[in-house]
Amino acid sequence: MARLSPLRVLLVEADFGDREFLREALEEAAALRLWPGDPGVRITPVLSLEDACDFAFDGAFDVIVFHASLPDSPVAHESFSRLASVAPSCPLIALTEADDPFTAAQLLRQGAQDVLVKSHIDAAPLGIAIRNAVERQRFVNALRSATRPDAPAALPSVSPFIPPDEDGLLAMIEVTGVSSDAPELRAAMLSD
Repeated sequence: MARLSPLRVLLVEADFGDREFLREALEEAAALRLWPGDPGVRITPVLSLEDACDFAFDGAFDVIVFHASLPDSPVAHESFSRLASVAPSCPLIALTEADDPFTAAQLLRQGAQDVLVKSHIDAAPLGIAIRNAVERQRFVNALRSATRPDAPAALPSVSPFIPPDEDGLLAMIEVTGVSSDAPELRAAMLSD
């Protein structure tokens, strides 16, 4: 099923110049048709984590792009945790000022779909990061719903839904980084 409406992005950025740059990059990525279905984008900009938490809830946005260090929440993992608690099935992409492998690893372990350095952002890489984040989150949501019936509902798909059969589960395992050189681990993950 193709997306019938524009991609809904919650953009959480306090700096006016960076917010406008990111808005332009998102609009350019939409014009490049970097995600399936309707190429449009509907951007909701907010200035603080508090505002983001007021706007964000499951199903309200297709992706949340947020600066990891905001005036009302300067600690990256705390910003992520608060956003993830209000929109647990929405992919979150963190933006950082510098390439800090420790912060990036911490955010990725918590469940961020990507961590991008703001000074390296351009329309095409941003659009691809968003497309990939939405797809990875679909798999995470499908895995959650397959293993926990009380898990948050999966996001609406932007492409045909891949049911969590063995091939779908193998694809999810590949997303998690389990090597094909570890067949016993793959078999254990499939049997659980």
